[in-house]
Amino acid sequence: MPDRADCSASQMSATAVRDGLRELTANLMRIARGTGRPELVLEQALTLVGLFEAHRQVAGEDMPAAHVAEALRLAEISEDEEAVWGDWDRAVRAMVQGSLQVAAAELMAQHAQAAAGRKELFAGYRNIEKLHSRQLRRLIRR
Repeated sequence: MPDRADCSASQMSATAVRDGLRELTANLMRIARGTGRPELVLEQALTLVGLFEAHRQVAGEDMPAAHVAEALRLAEISEDEEAVWGDWDRAVRAMVQGSLQVAAAELMAQHAQAAAGRKELFAGYRNIEKLHSRQLRRLIRR
């Protein structure tokens, strides 16, 4: 049974891997859109490899793929009934997810996947338009 220090070290290394993944991924996304720091990609990638190796040493195994996916997953949008912006946030999230799919598919010249991403992007946009129209109708009635 691992002791507390081992668990703490493992959690710290998992957090470091998560942060390294996010840093490199965010930079790559920014570079793809024309900003970002391309000169840092190699350094960030090598650092990330080192973080994965350090995690393996501390935890005794590679980081599970599910943890890698979780590190890169966007935060959940609150389903709170009181949240004023929940519907708007979900519509924007659909646009973001569609945009990410379009960008990834275009990088790989995957036309069918890019088309699917555009559908998701524009579905989110249509939801924004509906929400906006509803809001305007409410304001006009006042």
